[in-house]
Amino acid sequence: MEREACHGCGAPHGRPVVRGSRLHFSLSHSGRLILVAFAAEPVGVDIEQVASSQAVEQARNALHPAECQELDTLPEARRPRVFTEIWTRKEAYLKMLGSGLLRDTRLDRVGTGRPGRTGVTGAKLTSVPVPSGYAAALCVSVSA
Repeated sequence: MEREACHGCGAPHGRPVVRGSRLHFSLSHSGRLILVAFAAEPVGVDIEQVASSQAVEQARNALHPAECQELDTLPEARRPRVFTEIWTRKEAYLKMLGSGLLRDTRLDRVGTGRPGRTGVTGAKLTSVPVPSGYAAALCVSVSA
């Protein structure tokens, strides 16, 4: 295994790659769960435990403005779950791009996966079924 060049500084600590192979992979862990994906194209995954209401309020400024509006339309009790769904989709997308959290998280509207609620192009972004109390997402680059 080796690392691609970092999008921020160019040093070799970017996305992990399998040396001598066209295979791409991504991994994430949270609590007792691990999520791993392998693909022929760049791929990103993320899994997170559902955020607390306090964490949602502290981190909501890291979302795209339309994602914040989407959260505001929900009953307060549903916001932690939906926020975590948005966040895992966002991290999976940013991992697939290879930028990770170096890219401004407010730039891309990944939404919750409901039709018409995403601005992502060039990638297939999917929520992944996981046990209650978690949210997870997978993002794979698609060739035009």
